[in-house]
Amino acid sequence: MKYLIGLITSLVLTACSTAPVIVPDTTKDNVVMKRLEWEIQNGKTPVVGWSWILWYLPIVFLVVVWAYNQYLKQKCKEEETTTEETKKDNSKS
Repeated sequence: MKYLIGLITSLVLTACSTAPVIVPDTTKDNVVMKRLEWEIQNGKTPVVGWSWILWYLPIVFLVVVWAYNQYLKQKCKEEETTTEETKKDNSKS
């Protein structure tokens, strides 16, 4: 079985072309790049906005919620259990 797998693998690898090929880039500029290019060519200053930060606000929210659930909630539960245990120990004495 190992011989068969080795044979098939070597046949697949020898069938592959290993010669380097230059792949032409046929993509065109997007709208944002064309606008930036136009502003630079016409001597206008590029408009810089803060709208990009709106993309990161949901991620920040998720990280904060995760951190709260992971660390603060566990510590509160641990403190509650320790206070309950100490109350039980004090009542037994």
